[in-house]
Amino acid sequence: MSATPHSRSRIPGPIDPNAKTPLPEGVLCWVEARAETGYSNGDVITELTDLSGNGYPFTTLEGTSRWWENGGKPYVTGTQMRALIPAYGSNARTMVMAGTFPEASSPACSCGSTSVDATQWAVSRAQLFTWGGDPTFTSMATSPLVMIATYEAGVTRIYEGATLRLNYLRTLNTSQYAYLFRWSNNDRQSTAHVYAWATWPRVLTDTERQLAISHFGSLV
Repeated sequence: MSATPHSRSRIPGPIDPNAKTPLPEGVLCWVEARAETGYSNGDVITELTDLSGNGYPFTTLEGTSRWWENGGKPYVTGTQMRALIPAYGSNARTMVMAGTFPEASSPACSCGSTSVDATQWAVSRAQLFTWGGDPTFTSMATSPLVMIATYEAGVTRIYEGATLRLNYLRTLNTSQYAYLFRWSNNDRQSTAHVYAWATWPRVLTDTERQLAISHFGSLV
């Protein structure tokens, strides 16, 4: 049986209290599929509420985004969702995603919105995409996991949980917006399952990364 679109208007309601778990301070944008209540498997979802309180929800730009549940743990699939976060430029940042990365070379999440050299920062299961000089690394698992990417002083680090997969030196100047399921200006759409995503305008400490792994790991 094919899934039918969710019939009610998508006006964000009360945040699920189960989603109010402590995170490191200063989170800029934070979404969790489990915070979106009132959905059934396969229902269309057009917006993911920003739990940070900063007002940067993810909304569907192209295709159809859907809400699913696997073993009591909700996730979202889609073609392209975008949050209107400010440009990070060359400043420090952290990006965390809890989910699956089925395709090794399709970006699952990114910061930046233009196809100019060094203005995007997108992560797939086995590669960092920066529109030029894109390095590969030891492939992350296809099963649900927590991916953490950090950038500071020209260095990108990508972790699969607590394990460092990439240490890459290249100065970036990323533009505005964040994306799920693909990067902008490109048709390399991902089949990722996104349980949660968050970003901070700084690099998390080792202790804070462990806190993020513990929290987001409980969602997948």
